[in-house]
Amino acid sequence: MQKSLLLNQNWDICLDSNGDFSFTDDNYAIAQNVACACRAFTKDMYFNQEDGIPHFFIDISNPQTINTTLLAHYFEKEALKFPQITSAVLDNIHIENRVIHGQLVLTLKNGETLYVTI
Repeated sequence: MQKSLLLNQNWDICLDSNGDFSFTDDNYAIAQNVACACRAFTKDMYFNQEDGIPHFFIDISNPQTINTTLLAHYFEKEALKFPQITSAVLDNIHIENRVIHGQLVLTLKNGETLYVTI
């Protein structure tokens, strides 16, 4: 079973009614962890410097020059690092005001499908 700290809408940790860390598990934890991995750039995470999207290879400052196929490849590759996931497809990718939007469609080993909004 996958277990993870529960994050709120602002991507901050949540506390339960006792003031302890809140956790989530199973599919929600997988989806949240994939979303976090896809929001990180390489060299951003202290302990996992090689994980994340290699932002120096993709310029997102000009929407006309963005290679969305390459960007989708990096998102899908990051999602597939999780052992529970057998396939990942980034759908409906678009960029507004230098913010990447899309939906990752994940297929798990047990056959379930998860939809992760990026």
